[in-house]
Amino acid sequence: MQRELKLPGQESTKKELIEWIQRNASNKFLARHRLQGQVKNIKSNVNQLQKICKELAAENAQEEWRRNAEDNEQSIAYNQKYKRLWIGQVPTLSQLCQQKLLSLMDTYNNLVRTETLTSKSDPRKLGSIHTQKQQIKRSLDFQHL
Repeated sequence: MQRELKLPGQESTKKELIEWIQRNASNKFLARHRLQGQVKNIKSNVNQLQKICKELAAENAQEEWRRNAEDNEQSIAYNQKYKRLWIGQVPTLSQLCQQKLLSLMDTYNNLVRTETLTSKSDPRKLGSIHTQKQQIKRSLDFQHL
């Protein structure tokens, strides 16, 4: 049960040829011709790639060279096991410390308010904490720019 493969055109770029081969060839075939991996890292010229395309699309090509469901499953398993996940920008240590300070200042601020309401302590402490908190927030906003 051979399926027809439509060859890429003669003016196809190296990238288009490699992508076509990677879509249609089995993992064994790709490994044999060293065509696995990212397109930019593959060392082959266009003439070699066109010969490989013709070899793969030939009617007498071995069935094991053609991509099948098992090859797709192997590729998915490989990607899940070895490819790194993209992680967004990691905050700096300074930003993390300032965020922690802000949360601690909020806690302290709430404690001072409670104490002020219950025992009539010095309310000026509250104002200085509020000012420090605003300065830290401004510095965090500046670092995110």
